[in-house]
Amino acid sequence: MQNQQNRQPPSFFDWYRAGIDQDPTLIVQLLQQKYPHSTFEPRRPSFGYQYGAAMLAPDGDQMAFMQYGGSNVGTRTLLESSGSKSHQFALSVRDLFPDHLLLRGDIAKDYMGGKADFQSITRAIIQTAKRNRVGTSVAGDWIDGAKGRTLYAGSRTSPVYLRCYEKGLQDPLLGNTDIIRLELEFKPKREDARATYATTSPEDFWGANRFLVDLTRVLGSNVSLQPSSGSLHQPTDHERSWHWMLKQYAKVIAKQAEIKGGCPTALGLSLLGVDDSL
Repeated sequence: MQNQQNRQPPSFFDWYRAGIDQDPTLIVQLLQQKYPHSTFEPRRPSFGYQYGAAMLAPDGDQMAFMQYGGSNVGTRTLLESSGSKSHQFALSVRDLFPDHLLLRGDIAKDYMGGKADFQSITRAIIQTAKRNRVGTSVAGDWIDGAKGRTLYAGSRTSPVYLRCYEKGLQDPLLGNTDIIRLELEFKPKREDARATYATTSPEDFWGANRFLVDLTRVLGSNVSLQPSSGSLHQPTDHERSWHWMLKQYAKVIAKQAEIKGGCPTALGLSLLGVDDSL
């Protein structure tokens, strides 16, 4: 494995999703100044947005996808790019819209040692995950390895989700079966973290939590622990039940509150089945 620091492969964006608080027309104008031969074509939106448009390169490949408008999505325009064009596009977004928020950034490193690198990197991930109490899972062809294997670390619903996979085997069009990709799927939850990581270098994303800092050190590089990316609260069974009860019986509870004269104590006792008239 390429475990010397000066031999570590560079990090690059493989997915970049930004929230931009600018008028969509202005965003298109600035992007077309940056990419004068690009075109925009309507596409079906998602995430509750009203409008969607694909930004196409001269060869017809999609460079990015933008979405905007809608009563439940606020005023920001969503702009994202994935795949081979996403790194350069991410740099352009950072240059054109310095005040944007990072909603998702996938940061990747490509190792070229084939199965030897895959074995050593996944071993390091598993050992580091155990030390940091991070869960792991697998997918792909682990029987004979002919079609490529994938190891995951972390939870898909958390801000940090790591995967290592045999990209060269999974994507034959690359023409190099020895490519092993280590990729971080990063989705900061708090607004301040989204603003901070919108200007963070790809290399520094590997400092997003202590597990990644530990893993990076094991792999032969060093990175400082970065600001917290926030966490996504997972409701308990009780919280889910309480939320469902309020949703289902909201009108009944409101009527009972009216009957009790709007007194919170009387309503609370009534909900507990206690007769407060005694």
